[in-house]
Amino acid sequence: MCKCYQVGRFSELGSEEFDEESAFFHLEQAAELCIKEAIFILAKVYLDLPRDLLSHYCPMDQVNQISKGLNLMIRASELHEIEANLYLAQLFDNGVEESLEADWKQAAEYYEKYIRIRENESNIIDEDSETNESDQTNTIHNEIPFHDRHDTVARLATLYKTGGYNLLCNYRKAGDLFNKAAEMTTAAMKGRLANKYYMSAEEAYGLEPDNESEDS
Repeated sequence: MCKCYQVGRFSELGSEEFDEESAFFHLEQAAELCIKEAIFILAKVYLDLPRDLLSHYCPMDQVNQISKGLNLMIRASELHEIEANLYLAQLFDNGVEESLEADWKQAAEYYEKYIRIRENESNIIDEDSETNESDQTNTIHNEIPFHDRHDTVARLATLYKTGGYNLLCNYRKAGDLFNKAAEMTTAAMKGRLANKYYMSAEEAYGLEPDNESEDS
């Protein structure tokens, strides 16, 4: 129903304006009925994230707006909206001024969940292509190849290398992730960036304490 309002189904002929409040009301009703798409869009509205529906709408009730949006985004993730995991990771990664403190432990969990799902999806598409069961290419949401998500993998590596905000450093994991990002950039034909990631991997491995030194 929200979409009907936006496309002008209930507007005067020739008018580009529509009743945003009514559209928002129906979006909320759909979210209460646990419609995943509605929950995801409503979360974006409250968090003021890019969206197609109600792209310029600002809720009249702005009390606890970030908290509402965050809870809705978590709900969308629980309902298997894959992109919600990336939004949550970025929210916990950067925090929101005066509304949400950065929490890199939670950010890492959502980054890992997002990467794992997208990588599995990419592998399934590859297997289908090899067996001629599908004519799909190695793409993910919005037709972006998985290897072009190297920046997400590299960011997760940086979190583990740096530590802080409730996340303990894990230099070996950081090194492994930087290597993965390097392999992805190589597949994306970005050799210079791949070399940068390989160097970051070596730096991360070099920061790992020597077990023998610790024992002595």
